[in-house]
Amino acid sequence: EEEEEDAEEFFRLPSGCMQRVAYLALFPLAAPIHMTTPDARHARWKKWFALTLLMSLVWLVVLATVMTTCLEAIGCLIGFSSTAMGLTLGAAGTSFPNMYASVLAARQGEAAMAIVQAFASNVFNICVALGALWLVQATAGNCEYIEGRPTPCGGCYLP
Repeated sequence: EEEEEDAEEFFRLPSGCMQRVAYLALFPLAAPIHMTTPDARHARWKKWFALTLLMSLVWLVVLATVMTTCLEAIGCLIGFSSTAMGLTLGAAGTSFPNMYASVLAARQGEAAMAIVQAFASNVFNICVALGALWLVQATAGNCEYIEGRPTPCGGCYLP
């Protein structure tokens, strides 16, 4: 019953104009995540917490791949190297959600949780998400080379 309410709440349009614009802009991204990742907070899905973690990791890898590909294309268009784009915009884009989560935890009086979240999210992103991204790129990607060296806008992310 509560799960159906959560699902209905997710698909309900917000009342404000700007909230509706944001909802409609993010819906193509949020809907597949919402529909493929079980919510382990509910009694029905408590035993499926491992699937929730796995699907979260899958979506993290998919979205990191999309973000990396887009940043590389934008950098190539404006003449910035992939490394510079990743170290600036990519790092900022992945750090702001972590900072927001830490601020929310700290405001709720969970200072220890905020500190742990700040460290653990970065360790997880580096060890698991980046490792999975490299694995996907190394197995499915192709590196284009010209005269024995990578092209300036090629896609090789091997460590």
